[in-house]
Amino acid sequence: MEKFHRYRWDWIINRVGTGKKILNLGGIAKVERNKIEAKNNKVVDVDFFDRGSDIIANLEHGIPQKDSSYDVVIAGEIIEHMTNPIFFVVECHRVLKNNGIFILTTPNICGLKSRIYMIFGKLPSNCASAYSSHLKDFNVPLLKKIVLECGFNIKDEDTKIISLSPNRLIKREFSLYFPFNIGNFADNIFIMAEKKEKINLSKETERGLEYYKRLTGYRK
Repeated sequence: MEKFHRYRWDWIINRVGTGKKILNLGGIAKVERNKIEAKNNKVVDVDFFDRGSDIIANLEHGIPQKDSSYDVVIAGEIIEHMTNPIFFVVECHRVLKNNGIFILTTPNICGLKSRIYMIFGKLPSNCASAYSSHLKDFNVPLLKKIVLECGFNIKDEDTKIISLSPNRLIKREFSLYFPFNIGNFADNIFIMAEKKEKINLSKETERGLEYYKRLTGYRK
């Protein structure tokens, strides 16, 4: 999915600004890091695995950084791998400075491609199945609800892409890029949000947060 990868990182890089201290979560390739740092930014990369990142940590148990220490947090294609995505977003809020920028991307389980798969009795390729590293599924309303309740104002979003990876029927990657957001028909969700001071979790979200905190604790 090379075209999608380029589109996603261009979208992110165009929104990080200049002269910022940036925390990237989940690994970053050298080419993207160089593009960000070429804008007079400093990147700190935290990853689960030793893939050349600055810090190796289990993000299920929190982000090992001080409160209010970053201007920008990038969480690209990682929230779907988290046991406790609500805690993860709360932690992103904690390490951001006031008015800091949170950039979040994840697959959309309700995208058109997923719907077609399910019509034919197949699980979507990006769903949280028994054979997938994805642990949680998101659609546009759910992801926005979590981001808003966890103390952010959404400033920009992108739901404009439908992409098909090469398979037996399609020999090359095929992507449709719409000039406007198509919401829950898009394959992926990109969000840029600004930190506000107050977190305002609903009772439903609080219950989810506490349940998955206990579950994560059992897995230590």
